[in-house]
Amino acid sequence: MNSLFRAAQPFQASSVSLARSLSHSLLESHEERERDGD
Repeated sequence: MNSLFRAAQPFQASSVSLARSLSHSLLESHEERERDGD
């Protein structure tokens, strides 16, 4: 069980960074859209 958790850690970290970069790009595109609306 412990080894399974240890094996899943790299995947968890990569998915977290992936989600963070995805939300960051979504936020940037949203801000750009608001700027174009002015």
